[in-house]
Order: sequence, then C-alpha cells, then structure tokens
Amino acid sequence: MKRRWALFLAAAFAISISAVTTAGASDHSLSGYAGTYSCAAGNDHYSMVITSEFGGRAIRVDSHGKYDSEYIVTYVPARGVYVAEYADARGGYEVMEGRPSGTAIRYHEVYPGKTDTMVESGPSAKMFSETYTTMSNGKPQSFSDTCRRLP
Repeated sequence: MKRRWALFLAAAFAISISAVTTAGASDHSLSGYAGTYSCAAGNDHYSMVITSEFGGRAIRVDSHGKYDSEYIVTYVPARGVYVAEYADARGGYEVMEGRPSGTAIRYHEVYPGKTDTMVESGPSAKMFSETYTTMSNGKPQSFSDTCRRLP
C-alpha cells in the first residue's frame, strides 16, 4: 500500500490527495483546480485529472500512472480541515486530514495506520509539490512529486 504514494505524489491524496489550496479561504471552493496536470515523481511521470464535485465543495482526483488511483478531497468548515479519501487499483486505501499552515497544507493519516504524513507546498491552480512520508521497517521513507497544470 505504501508504494502507491510514490506514484501518486500526488494528491493529489489532495487532499488531496492532493491540488488543494487555501486561496478563497472564505469559502474554500476547490472548483478552480479542475483540469489536467502533468506530474513527476523521480523518473515516474503520470497524468492527473481533477474534476469539481458538489458545487466546488470537493474535487475528485484521478491519477493515471503505473497504478491508477483516485481520491476525493473536501473541506470541513466546522473543523477547519481538508479531508482526503484515497483508493487505488491494487486495493490500497487511506484517509488523511490536513490543516493549512502558511503556504502549505500539512496532512496526517487518520485511517488505517495513523503513521503517514504529507505536506503539500505552494498549492495553486497551476502547480503544487507534495512530500509523503511513511514508515518502512521502522524507518521514515519520503517520496516527492511536482504537478503542473496543462494549458
């Protein structure tokens, strides 16, 4: 399940999971991220398609790489957090919760393991970077990617 993030890093799991921002903080609308992105994680290159859901209150992120994955990102105003729900074609799944912090969103896993973290840096509707950290054999292992919106 952990290898999936090297290909995803993305967001996305943004929450996403990935292409989420604090821009428009008053309504936290995510609809501005709808579009197609080109992503790179090391030597892996993949596409990501983001569609607006529920009147801009959520986005669906479909990542098309070595392993197809999908996640839904929503903003929960009562708690001031983004929630990203991730699933992939190999049966992997995860739920993360993220709080805006300056120009980043800091996520932590809430299900199933509560060990993984992700930081989404400089999110905007044109570009974002993510660093996902997981525990492997008792040691932290990090994967990073960058996604750019296609014209």
